[in-house]
Amino acid sequence: MALWIIKRKDTPNLWYAISSWAIAVYFSEMGSAFPLLPYSLNRALGKACLTISMAALVWFLVDYFKLKRSKILIAILIGAPLATTIAFFSVRNDNAAIMAVFNKGLLFVQGAIVFIIVVAYVR
Repeated sequence: MALWIIKRKDTPNLWYAISSWAIAVYFSEMGSAFPLLPYSLNRALGKACLTISMAALVWFLVDYFKLKRSKILIAILIGAPLATTIAFFSVRNDNAAIMAVFNKGLLFVQGAIVFIIVVAYVR
């Protein structure tokens, strides 16, 4: 994040920092004995951060390698994390529903991983 603050035009650093922070929140939700937020909010935020992290990581690669930003890609990278975050917070008091949303969100996560592998291989 500090690198982006110093050089605002270097947006790959911003996306990588967002991805890193989001994945840190995701893993801290799993391993924390004492959550910082009330349990249901902490769980919803932690689970939502996985899709946020993967979207930011894809944005990082798109910016870093100067790939074409299609409207479909932009819509997916904004829509998927936004939809899953809204879904997580709307069902935050029901653990079974949270896990159902999480399982559906893994479709986006797996797609992002495949995208990352393809970009890394091609570049």
